[in-house]
Amino acid sequence: MRYYQEPNGDFLAIADRRDLGATISPSRMSFKQKLYIARAAAIAGQASSACTCEVSASYLAACMRIAFRNIPEVWRRNLQGR
Repeated sequence: MRYYQEPNGDFLAIADRRDLGATISPSRMSFKQKLYIARAAAIAGQASSACTCEVSASYLAACMRIAFRNIPEVWRRNLQGR
């Protein structure tokens, strides 16, 4: 997983091939944009609303990559689906 902090302060996790298994692609193209499978908050500021979604490469460009250890525990649990 790769972790990012969104401009609004929320966190998101992007899956990679190791997380999904070799048969599922972690990204796809849609409307000429690369989309990634992710877990992110459905409601801004509410870690408990984390869900699986798709995030565009252009949106990720506005986010800051962050180490897992720097993410608050409540966000870690919800991004991991626990």
